[in-house]
Amino acid sequence: VKLEIGQAFNAPYEPDPLIEIRFDDVNFSIWNTVPDTPTIRGETQGRVRTLYEYIFSTIDPDEDTVSYEIDWGDNTTQTTDFYASGEEVIISHIWGVKRTYQIKVRAIDENHAKSDWATLDVTMPYSYASPFMQYFMKFLERCPNTFPLLRHLLGY
Repeated sequence: VKLEIGQAFNAPYEPDPLIEIRFDDVNFSIWNTVPDTPTIRGETQGRVRTLYEYIFSTIDPDEDTVSYEIDWGDNTTQTTDFYASGEEVIISHIWGVKRTYQIKVRAIDENHAKSDWATLDVTMPYSYASPFMQYFMKFLERCPNTFPLLRHLLGY
């Protein structure tokens, strides 16, 4: 007994173009919207070898859970667990070298849709010039006879 392929499935051997369903005619996609570009909040100036916390958040229009892909700007990257849309996520990081870094983050929803990148520039270290010398010089100006030798050495 010789069976044709169409006979094995109780279908005519020649497909009828009016009832034929082809896989390229069927769309199996899931409607998914990319998450909004995340926000980054945290220190923009600091010291090396100090732990800093940054707050990341985004809204996914479909209310999907989202994870964050973070590039810390120092050749380290991190991907978080999944969090609810709109939830604020606190992630810590330490930089070890003095320079300016750019934190980049994007949100990825549970259906793998990726947002645009958000950035935040961070400068390590933040230098703060103490006003001590300025106050000391004003003191010497107001009290000229207090430290005559010191005034002479400082050229005042």
